[in-house]
Amino acid sequence: MRLRILIEIAGSDLRNGAVNDVVDLAHYARGMGVEFFVCGTETVELREVLHREGATVVDGASTSISRRGLPRYLANVGRNIALLRRVRPHVVHLNYSGHGPSLALAAYLCGIPVVVRAGPVPTRVWRRWVSAYVANGRAHASALMQSTEAPRVRVTGDLVRLERLGDMTLAAPLPPRVPGRTPSSP
Repeated sequence: MRLRILIEIAGSDLRNGAVNDVVDLAHYARGMGVEFFVCGTETVELREVLHREGATVVDGASTSISRRGLPRYLANVGRNIALLRRVRPHVVHLNYSGHGPSLALAAYLCGIPVVVRAGPVPTRVWRRWVSAYVANGRAHASALMQSTEAPRVRVTGDLVRLERLGDMTLAAPLPPRVPGRTPSSP
């Protein structure tokens, strides 16, 4: 049986490291025979890049928990349960640490493990729905490693494709660093 992963992204800017982590993960997953599905905010350009990497883009996105928006949130949980029944993933991966994403609750209710990209130490209710946090390295997970969430942190190692970085060009060269000054000092 092939592993099926549904990953939700919260952005679509291909200049963003978190978005490129998803592209690189799709690249590596394809080579391992993993079926990789992506939902969330995406542009036509990102859809094309993900398709080239063998990922299937599906419609769906989380909303956050709020008292005022509770009916909308619960309706979104229902739509995400329908998405999970259609895609039938073995794992749901949230590529951001949002506050109470409805996809996490839907997966939790369906008995599907929820994995979250390492970020700030969560203080909201949704942290109870998380099976594990994944990080590219210990520095990426440093805040989580110092918290009560540490037992659930998994350091995977870098999944960055260096050949993709070779195509990067800067719009303008970076200014030289002045010894003794921090970037925020005048």
